[in-house]
Amino acid sequence: MKIAVVGSGPAAVSIISAIYGKKPDVEITVFDVGPEPMPPLLPPPTENPNERSFLVRLYKYLRKYQGFSFPPPKSQFGYIPKKVKVSGNPRVWASEMEGGLSQIWGASVFPMTDNELQNWPLTAGDLAPYYQAVTDMIGISGADDGLSDYFGSASINRPATVMLNLCTRLSAAIHGKTLKTGVQFISGVARLAIETRPDQETTCIFCGGCMSGCSRGSVYCSSKDFKRLKALGAIKNQIFGKVLSFDQALKSLQIRTDEGTRTTEKFDRIYLGAGCLGSSEIVMRSFNLLEGPVMRDTALFTFPLIDMGKWSMRDAPAGSQVLTNLVVGHVSQRFNGQMMQIQFYPSFEHLWRYYLPCWIWPIADWFGQVFKKRLLWGRLYLTEEKAARYGLRLNQKDEIELDLLDEGGGKYDARQVLNDLRVALKGTGFMLPKIGPVRHATSSHYSSTFPYHGS
Repeated sequence: MKIAVVGSGPAAVSIISAIYGKKPDVEITVFDVGPEPMPPLLPPPTENPNERSFLVRLYKYLRKYQGFSFPPPKSQFGYIPKKVKVSGNPRVWASEMEGGLSQIWGASVFPMTDNELQNWPLTAGDLAPYYQAVTDMIGISGADDGLSDYFGSASINRPATVMLNLCTRLSAAIHGKTLKTGVQFISGVARLAIETRPDQETTCIFCGGCMSGCSRGSVYCSSKDFKRLKALGAIKNQIFGKVLSFDQALKSLQIRTDEGTRTTEKFDRIYLGAGCLGSSEIVMRSFNLLEGPVMRDTALFTFPLIDMGKWSMRDAPAGSQVLTNLVVGHVSQRFNGQMMQIQFYPSFEHLWRYYLPCWIWPIADWFGQVFKKRLLWGRLYLTEEKAARYGLRLNQKDEIELDLLDEGGGKYDARQVLNDLRVALKGTGFMLPKIGPVRHATSSHYSSTFPYHGS
């Protein structure tokens, strides 16, 4: 049997892994836009990810080519994917490399519950065995804590990451709070696709360099499993080129490579795993759809949270990972019982090193220890129905274009949630400043669906 798989990101790697696990003799050919990206800077040593000379080069490079923006961009040793334009403005991350957007993701992983699957023809129970397979493959750190009240604890198989004392106090202050309006709060340590087992060579050492690229390989990237599967012989062929469409009758692909456009051989099955935008584009062109589905981009807001209680510099952490540290869930019937997720991050060095010249870093790092004890940064994700919506269409040149239909949930929805958080934290020593949250242009959490069998 011959099978074609389009893509090499998390979706494609999951497809390949599942096929190889059941039918190792199948001949799999992978079609992908490009190879693993070559970062502009050499990674720092694995035993010293925060090597000063690397950091100096990194921030000089980012300031030169990315300018100044808030929040500072996350990169893979200086590599940042390009953005696709929405209504003429660069906005949506393009997935055009081996590993897809897992090259720069934040590694936060949660299963969907029946609350999120309302009006879908499947349940969380239907998805449970597939979530377990993904958990076994990528590894998810976490704990059976307050988040299990909503998500359960099945999708955890790694020790939890180190949580800052500040986040521990916040979790104790907010978990289990129920407001008169019926809003409930839950909290727990972040569930992340990070290697935390101490006996593993790539285990996280909590150096705090997550935002500039992990030289140890502790943060999961699907390119690692892609290489592993290739070494096992699961992938017989790999062809670099842009897949334009598929032919249902002939079961072939039309691809564009450096040599031109051509039609591939016949395959017994074709699987699309080219990401939300890439797969949608291929389906549109295959069915001659000039206008495609509505693509959703989760509305994301950033805001500060300050601890006004007593503290000591001796409590300042020696180190921590600086991806999501703590997750707080806002559950309300106003939003159909779905959880609004608030991810809390420490005030890590990346925030000021990006904006300040390197000669002032030693002073800034001292003040940074104070910020780590006082200041957290929250990232609020609204539910899907509040997401920004983009219209997909093929232009006269047969190229995909995105039009902004509406921004979805605005600051009004975000302020509702933050006002609830403010009420719940009253008298705990935590203070949420009465300033408007900053909305991100994109969350990199994308989704789109096509009607199935005319439904």
